[in-house]
Amino acid sequence: MTQKRSKIIMAILIFLLAISLIGVLIFWLPEVSVEWARIIIDNPITREICHIFWSFIPSLICIPIAFANIVCAVKGLRLVYKEKTSTFKRLIGYWIYAIISSGALVVHWLTFVYVVECTIAG
Repeated sequence: MTQKRSKIIMAILIFLLAISLIGVLIFWLPEVSVEWARIIIDNPITREICHIFWSFIPSLICIPIAFANIVCAVKGLRLVYKEKTSTFKRLIGYWIYAIISSGALVVHWLTFVYVVECTIAG
């Protein structure tokens, strides 16, 4: 029962991480080039996502989600190393999960700092 519950929690955390990474990607794409900025601004849905991310609340919410994903990945890695019968594919999967979660934490933190600094600067 606890294994099923941990899989459900991990699936929810991965889903939330994916949604937050898509939001941050949409937020940063206008900074890449003029074409991307035009594409993002012309679409009302992506434009609204950018406006939402300019308040620092979404980034502040995404940071604990990314941290929870890191904790989940580390717990999974610890479990894989404890079990002697774990497969190599499972080990690599948890390592990739941990690396992506760590990268997401860094991206969300940088986005939060950028938005707060821009807000303070006026």
